[in-house]
Amino acid sequence: MADEFQRARTAEQRGERLAEIRRAAVELLRDTPIDQISVRMVATKVGLAASNVLRHAGSREELFLDVMDEQYVAWIAELSAELDGIGTPASIEAIATLIASSLVRRTTLHQLIEASPELLRRTASGSGTRTRAQGERNGAALTTLVEGALGTCFNEADQKYFVAGLHAVVSAAGAWSRQALFPVDAERVIRDLLAILLAGLVARV
Repeated sequence: MADEFQRARTAEQRGERLAEIRRAAVELLRDTPIDQISVRMVATKVGLAASNVLRHAGSREELFLDVMDEQYVAWIAELSAELDGIGTPASIEAIATLIASSLVRRTTLHQLIEASPELLRRTASGSGTRTRAQGERNGAALTTLVEGALGTCFNEADQKYFVAGLHAVVSAAGAWSRQALFPVDAERVIRDLLAILLAGLVARV
């Protein structure tokens, strides 16, 4: 497999190699916490030297943020179809329930959202423009879906608060669900806190 990667000379071949690297990262995320996954582990998965993975994917942080982007795009497409099925305008509770259940099913995306603040903090400035564009695109698409389902429109600041609030809720739910002293159900926490967030934002319209 390493020889195949070394022969990746055209843009199409490089794209295929990068896609395989990202698939390897997703496979590792299914069984391994993200903070335990190294570039070397990804390289071993695809039969490459770590330096070759970095040449194709950039840094470790860029790799996982790009995987998060792919996962986010797929989630929004799925969420769009599910929201179409509950009618418009939908209740806050119905929307919060649907989002919570869909995020809990997508464990890879859930883990990446939880890890994203640290990934962003460590991302090199050179890749920041692409990462910002990805985040703005996905945030706008998600907000548009939710606004459409609610039959309302948030102002620009509240659109950003919605996305930031959702990510904060997902991160907190994930962290609290992994401790035993004060056990919580991640899906229920996401559903209830998201409903509170949406109710507050709708009240400001």
